[in-house]
Amino acid sequence: MKKNHWYLMSLMVFMLSCKKEHTNNVVINNGPHKITYNVGFSQSSISINSTKLQVNSSDKTAHAVDDLVDVMYFAVYNSGGNNVHTRRVIVNNDTYTYVDTLAPGKYTLVVAAGKTGFQLARDIIPGIGHGVLPAETPTSQLGTDVLKYSGTFTQDAFYKKIPLTVTNSDFSQNISLDRITSQIEVNIEDAIPANAKTAFIYMHAPTQIGYKFYIGSGTAALPLSGAEGDPNGDYSSAVTILPADIGTVNYKLYSTPFLYISPFTVNLYFVAEYNSFNNLGFLPMISQKVIPNVNGAINTRTVLTGNMFGGNPANGSGSFHIFLDTAWNSTQIIKKFP
Repeated sequence: MKKNHWYLMSLMVFMLSCKKEHTNNVVINNGPHKITYNVGFSQSSISINSTKLQVNSSDKTAHAVDDLVDVMYFAVYNSGGNNVHTRRVIVNNDTYTYVDTLAPGKYTLVVAAGKTGFQLARDIIPGIGHGVLPAETPTSQLGTDVLKYSGTFTQDAFYKKIPLTVTNSDFSQNISLDRITSQIEVNIEDAIPANAKTAFIYMHAPTQIGYKFYIGSGTAALPLSGAEGDPNGDYSSAVTILPADIGTVNYKLYSTPFLYISPFTVNLYFVAEYNSFNNLGFLPMISQKVIPNVNGAINTRTVLTGNMFGGNPANGSGSFHIFLDTAWNSTQIIKKFP
């Protein structure tokens, strides 16, 4: 019996040691993992000329990443909304891939891209107490960080916010960026007269066009008065009428991109002199239109179309029409006004 007892004890020890050895061979990697971000766009994006109006043309071809943006941000926030890290990269490839490193956990990833001068930054908040100046938020937070330009927001920008769960292995994440800006397109249906030299799109929208974009809520906002500049809301775009443009019908003008907040008024001017907008009141006016209550939407081009110079029967009654271009957004809103 004693011999059998010792035999059973030895067998149990052997089995336990084998089990322990087998358990030790199972490797659970709780360390940082590589996440590969593959960045593209949610649709065939349209290139926007933000330095001046495009003359009688509409570019609706698909573009590579580096055609549309110059800089890209990858910002990671933990489950409490605190920033883990933000990476800024210069875009110089037709397609863009970025490799990040994160420990296991739940995160929110924000990817944003824009032209030169584009920023992902902490928001500016009012100073509290006598003599305390406005300053950046104390820490980088998902709920308060913003996208902006170093000046007015008049260039294109793209953005996406997604939940990100890191477990115990490396993986890839595909990201399709959405445009956050809006734009005005004007289509002049009747012929451009021979004395036209300069055309202007003017938008006075002191509270209707944004200065910055909150990444947490995905909404545009005005600047903090006195700290980021008082919003004057004057957005103007101008183009020189070339000799080849005289007599053209369906002549197209484009505004710079902007952050839409609420409906605003658009003023259209054609003048008989080559000049800038600074002294428009002193220029020889050929024709002007005031178009109130112009709607917009994020990732949407609002089209104003109609006659500017009296028109003709083939081109309608001289009214303008408004609709949202399906090249940017599938929802179409149509409005007629005198």
